[in-house]
Amino acid sequence: MPGSVVPPKLPISEMTVARTPQVMRLAKMTYDERSPRFLRHLQALDHPSKKNWTTVERICSEMLATERDYVSDIAGLVDRFLDPFAAFADRYIKTKEELPSFSALRCSAHFILGVHKELLKLMEPPQQRRFFNFSNALNPNGSSGSGPLEAVTRVTAAFASTVEYMKAYALYCSSYLPATEELKSHAKLLDAFTLSQDDNNSSSSNNNDETSFDAVSDLIKPVQRICRYSLLFRSLVQNATTPEEALLSQHALESIQRVSDQVNARVRDAESNVRLVSINNSIDNTKAAAKLELLRPGRTLLCEMPAAVQLIDRRARLARALHLHRARQNSGIAREETALRDSLTSNGHERSKDRQRVILLSDALLIANKSNFRLRVRRHICLSCATVIEANETEDGTESESCARSFALLASKTGRCNCHNLSPSTLKRPVKRRYSLSRSMSQLAYIVHCESEQKKKEFVALLRGAIARCARSEEPPRSSIGLAATNLSAKLWQSIKQRDFSQTLVLGYGSLLRRRANAMASVCRDEEINGSTDESNSDDAPSSHQNQRLLRTSRLATSGAA
Repeated sequence: MPGSVVPPKLPISEMTVARTPQVMRLAKMTYDERSPRFLRHLQALDHPSKKNWTTVERICSEMLATERDYVSDIAGLVDRFLDPFAAFADRYIKTKEELPSFSALRCSAHFILGVHKELLKLMEPPQQRRFFNFSNALNPNGSSGSGPLEAVTRVTAAFASTVEYMKAYALYCSSYLPATEELKSHAKLLDAFTLSQDDNNSSSSNNNDETSFDAVSDLIKPVQRICRYSLLFRSLVQNATTPEEALLSQHALESIQRVSDQVNARVRDAESNVRLVSINNSIDNTKAAAKLELLRPGRTLLCEMPAAVQLIDRRARLARALHLHRARQNSGIAREETALRDSLTSNGHERSKDRQRVILLSDALLIANKSNFRLRVRRHICLSCATVIEANETEDGTESESCARSFALLASKTGRCNCHNLSPSTLKRPVKRRYSLSRSMSQLAYIVHCESEQKKKEFVALLRGAIARCARSEEPPRSSIGLAATNLSAKLWQSIKQRDFSQTLVLGYGSLLRRRANAMASVCRDEEINGSTDESNSDDAPSSHQNQRLLRTSRLATSGAA
């Protein structure tokens, strides 16, 4: 095409000698022969002053170059998508109410852009003076007195000043998935904004590189960016040539790794919350979803996997236990556990029709069937009443190949079990229903066949940890103190728990007087009602009733004081 600029072809085979395999790319960018960034990096590495650089200097230079590109990408994301789309959406909807996650992501993107602009400013090397210098004349191939230690010091000092502010990535990462879901739900609004932006770009710009901007896919760049700094500083530690370089790089690596771990934890929590919301929305029965309360505060999703689940009847386990070799020497619980292990070895081959969805929550385990993108919950097991039994937990420690992917789950109660949570609302229930809301008091056993042995180990480890966190220490005694606690005031109950009996006597006497006063008030109301009914029968009745009421009041007051 006439007028089109063809970039010069550079000898790439000769340029690759100057590049070292230890140099890492931080930002996710695709380079080709026509990419301006690719040509700029090659020309920078081919500079005569950089041929004698060490690996540490090259890593620091690569980090500075990619930091410039990253700041440019985030600035373009904010200026060309986040801010214009927010202004465009305000014309038709209430953005903060209908797009809350997008608004939070936009605010965090502005903060992240400011942090990285400051980081880039601190990472920039000092500008060299333009007049003649003897150091440049004596060392033409050098870097004007700067070396690996100076580069590492400058980079680590820049990160030490800004690493604490990078915790804002946690807010961005936790808002990323909900924001993308909000954009998908408002697809028509996004399409209208894209058309308006295309019209503006086509009328105001003729550069194809600037118009080709995929904003939705660029939203993932900040999520990927924070996790790659630890790789860079780990490479600096490995390639350090002096103890000072290694010490500075190690301190920076520890701080970056700490922030990266926090951000990764927030990302996992956000992904689990989004998945938990989708599971709750995919349940076919709305009443069952309301009873399960999957979205209640404090409940998190730990793991989800397909597995074949078989329900083992308790009578069948006992009958199998009678035929075992060591049935006479073990107790009843040991016989049942041995029978479960024997069931594991005999039922190792799962069937395709038994394949279900096993969902592990922080305090419960769901067993559901999936059909037509809908979930039907079959079992809801409270982890405070569950026990995991594996086939290798025997005396000889042998484990057959058939049960290597299976484990048994023994559940004493099923349903909405709150036996480990004695809250004030739980104490108000009847005694028989106080320690459990389960629909069945039977003891059930499930044989779970996983897809692989590795998945079984990971799932069992998570399951045992959740059971240990939800397990109750002991069942509270079912005495009359629980019934009495529901009628006592909060101050009196706290004084009893703290064993402050002097305060207990004062509060108890005060509450006794209040109850006596309430009783006297009720008696007075009854007497007034009776007096009003008998007033028409006798003229002397009011005086006699009044005397009797005063006499009863004095007796009650005397007995209360005693």
